[in-house]
Amino acid sequence: MPTKGFPQRGERNEDAVVEDVEEYLFEVFADASPEQAIEAVELMLVEPWHTDADTPFEHRIGDISITSSDDVDLHEIELLRSPDFFDDSTGELHAAVLEQAEPVANTMERAAREAWGEPAVVQISDDPHACTVLDVVLTTLDHTTALAWQREGRYIALLRGQGDKELRFMVTFLVLSRAAVEDAVFDLTGEAPQVSAVEGRLAATLPSGAVLPEQLGRAWSFMESQGWSGQGANGEPFLTPYPGEFQLGPVFSADLSIRGWLDPDAPGAERLVPIAETDGSGGQALLWFDDSGAPRFVGLSSEGDEAVRLADDPVDFLRLVAIGYPEFVDYAFGAEPDAFDDEDESDGQDSKEAHARFRAWVESEFEVTVPRMWEVHPDREFQAWLRPLADEHGLGLE
Repeated sequence: MPTKGFPQRGERNEDAVVEDVEEYLFEVFADASPEQAIEAVELMLVEPWHTDADTPFEHRIGDISITSSDDVDLHEIELLRSPDFFDDSTGELHAAVLEQAEPVANTMERAAREAWGEPAVVQISDDPHACTVLDVVLTTLDHTTALAWQREGRYIALLRGQGDKELRFMVTFLVLSRAAVEDAVFDLTGEAPQVSAVEGRLAATLPSGAVLPEQLGRAWSFMESQGWSGQGANGEPFLTPYPGEFQLGPVFSADLSIRGWLDPDAPGAERLVPIAETDGSGGQALLWFDDSGAPRFVGLSSEGDEAVRLADDPVDFLRLVAIGYPEFVDYAFGAEPDAFDDEDESDGQDSKEAHARFRAWVESEFEVTVPRMWEVHPDREFQAWLRPLADEHGLGLE
């Protein structure tokens, strides 16, 4: 069974290539280089959890076996599996397997460290109330530890070796949701996420006693960690929920103004905080802090149309963003992003695809489903608050 990137039998050089691995040694021995294995894991980071399959769904990337489970938010990427050694009375099979398998495991671990940095070492929890999916997996395989990396709102775990000398030797990557790794008494990160530059600047503009929804902060920190950021012409930072240099959806920034609808110095105007530019002509998504101080997500069009309610809940707002609308305009809502693409333009489809990684992060981070479309409605309460202020303090100020 020829393989790529694995050490040759009888040699300890971990960069050598296996020319001939005796098939009886392994039940699974993926014909894949470390680079191909890392690429497969990266693909699983954005693979949806839910396939609507009644049983675990199996598919392949090249010769790499992928098993996805709807029930437990888990993708398994199996690279190597030996038989068990219960009938290996002489120990010869075990010795032969270790000679081949340990260098493979070392090579994969080294590739993972190069790709994702230093891992955390996760141990089976001693807490009797802790029973995460990863706990169950480790217990089932008789493993006590796994190497883990937090990536894109999910976790990657590497299982290597044996739980017991008589059990199988394995090299397996797992991609798991946060819920599958963490519980109320265990958090792999151990630290609060870094506050993004946009969040830091916006927080300074809020009315007294108001705070930004923490879900927004988490989303902005994720965008910044992915490098989906930049600086405007005046040096102010911005963030996008998609990669690339083209505007394919909202642009989050602290350098936006409500001037044009309302004088920013008008009494009470501090309750209206713009957070994103939502179309190419200056439309905005804003936080409006209502009479109770609760934040509501509203949209204002550059055309001066009626204000709309985008969402009442921050997670719902992020679900809306993750759908992938290229612009938040009246004619787009109520249909999928690509519904208005004509033969010469595909902005909606391009934007939908560009948001795929953010969409997967929102679903994993908040354990929700992102819908295919979104409907908005006029926000009469917000409009009733805004209109008198705008009439008195100048709608359309320059």
